[in-house]
Parts: sequence; structure tokens; C-alpha cells
Amino acid sequence: MITLLQFEEMLKKEWISYFPESYQNGKVFFHEKHMRNGASTIQVSLQGVTDKAPMLSLRSYYEGIMRGEFAGNVLKRMADDFQIYEKQGTELFQEIVDMHPQNFEIMKDKITFILVNRNASEKFLEDAAYLPLEDLAKVFYIQISSEMHAKVTKEMCREWGVDTQELEKAALENMPCLLPAQLSDMGELFFDRESHNYLDETGEMNGDLYVLTNKNKTLGAATMLYPGVMEKITEKMKAPFYIIPSSVHEIIIVPKTLNMTLSEIRQMVRLVNKEAVSKEEFLSNNVYCYDSKTREIRMMHEDFAVEKPKRRERAYDR
Repeated sequence: MITLLQFEEMLKKEWISYFPESYQNGKVFFHEKHMRNGASTIQVSLQGVTDKAPMLSLRSYYEGIMRGEFAGNVLKRMADDFQIYEKQGTELFQEIVDMHPQNFEIMKDKITFILVNRNASEKFLEDAAYLPLEDLAKVFYIQISSEMHAKVTKEMCREWGVDTQELEKAALENMPCLLPAQLSDMGELFFDRESHNYLDETGEMNGDLYVLTNKNKTLGAATMLYPGVMEKITEKMKAPFYIIPSSVHEIIIVPKTLNMTLSEIRQMVRLVNKEAVSKEEFLSNNVYCYDSKTREIRMMHEDFAVEKPKRRERAYDR
């Protein structure tokens, strides 16, 4: 079985031969893309053939090799994918140009944000426009379509003449419409029953665990910061609750009435993160709560019975 390094060498020598004649002067090159939480992926592309050259992630193609797929078939598929993505990229580029991305007044109704772990995402945040929130970071994006977004960079902010506070204001106005929040009973989801959005329903919430995400169920942890969401949950639950940053995709709401202590909740969070959450999807090992008096979400350092709201400075986990 060939190694990833050997696969890269194969691409350098042989990949270009699977392209049409017009691509034969291209040069294979590799790029390491930094992602959330210190994760990274190796990408491959061609130089000198097009100004819209797509970057292909090696991971899925190399997995094909590892499964025993014939190497020539993999290289052919990569060449075909490159040409398909090149055409799509050209069309997408024109769509973005037509959006007038240099004009913030036009773009501001497409601004959103996601949540990532701040310490673990150091490389990812180097060029990003973001705001800190305890051990998390709100990273701003342009929502190009329902399935595609692009990170807002510090350079883009300078060109727009805006700061991150203005981005946050725009995002909090946009996201409840672009990516509405969904609050579901975990039991309904687990047993594949029809789930309800408890944010839209009247009456109290008496379940044990609830999942808060967006309608796409992707990068939905940011929904905990939507205006009015925590207020609604507080009103319906009628009891204090723990906020668990389960992953970048969702938040778990745990009522205090479940009779679990903060220490037990922390242990559970760390175990689940270690055993079941991928590096890229990890959000936090810490537990949060909502202070209805200050209307703030903050990290918990002591349990509800002895919680001191003014005690804010404390070292946290990654």
C-alpha cells in the first residue's frame, strides 16, 4: 500500500497526463489549508493553466487508493473533477463579482458568523475577522448561498472600512432569517421521531436534553447567540440550565432539574469530546450558562447554587 507521500510523488509525475492537451504545460503544486481547531488538509492543483484553478483535497482520493482502487482510475477521476470544479468556479466567480463584494452596504445582509475554539484555531484565525467570547471566537463569513460561505478577512474589513462590531451587528440581524434556529428534544431525534421546534411552540419545556442548532444542522452552535433565543428557553424551561458547546454544529441544553452537577457535566463533555467529536468539529471542554439579569452567555466556574456572576477571570481549558 502506498503512503500519502508516495501518492503526492505519483501526482507530480503522472497526474498531468490524464488531462487534455491544453493542460499539458501545467505544473502540479500542493498547499496546506488550515482549518478550524488546528486541523489542516493537503490540497493539490495546477499552476499555469487557468486563473480559476480549483484546489482538490487529497484526503478522499487517497482514501480510494487505501481501499484498493486502481491508481490510474483515481488520477483520472481527479483530472475530471478538476475540470468540473474549474467550470463551476468560473461561474461562481462571476456570481460573486455580480454581488459587488467590494461594497459593504451591498454585502452586509449576507454577513454571518460561526463559533470555533479560539486557542485551538490560532492558525485559522490569523487572517480572519473575529470577536472573542470566553474560550470561543465568533468568525465572520459571507453567506454566498445556502450551502456555501466565504471567510471574512481582516483585509476585507480594511477595504470595507468597517470593524468587527459592525460585522456582528449585521450578522445578528441576518442569521435568524438566513439560518433560523431549531430547538429539538434529543429523545425525539434519537428515536427518529418527528421533532418539534420548541422555539416556535407555546408552553413549558419538560424534557431532559435539548439540541439547539440551525435549520441546516451545520455550524449551528452560533444559534445560542441569536437575539431572543436564550430568553425564550429561559421562559419555557422555568429552571436554570447548562449550555454545552457540543460541537461547532450544535449546542446541548441540560436543565438543572436533571440532577447533574457542574463537575459531572464537565466530565461528560470532556469524555464525549475525546471519544466522539472530531478535531475539526470540537468546540469547547467548558460548560456555559445564560445570565438572565445581564442577558449574557458566560463560562461557568461554579455551579448554580454558589455561582458568583462577577467572577469572570479564570484560566480555561483549550
